[in-house]
Amino acid sequence: MLRLENRPTQTARIVALLQEQSPNWLPLPQILSLRVSQYAARIYQVRHEWGLTIENWVEVIEGKKHSRLRLVTPSHTPSLFTGGAQ
Repeated sequence: MLRLENRPTQTARIVALLQEQSPNWLPLPQILSLRVSQYAARIYQVRHEWGLTIENWVEVIEGKKHSRLRLVTPSHTPSLFTGGAQ
């Protein structure tokens, strides 16, 4: 039986997903599929409490915003600043 103390936090689940996909962009719907509460607060926590760098990229397609996020590792140069997204 899984005890609540042993379950990963919502923030840890987001970080694990971002790590699995790194350095690729992760569409926001994939993060939302984790069914976490207040995902923006969890991303804030990753950035400010966990000290990790998360980039976000918003693209407008036919008037709709499509958001993507990715975890930036120290060895990865952000492509947004070097000529385009991957």
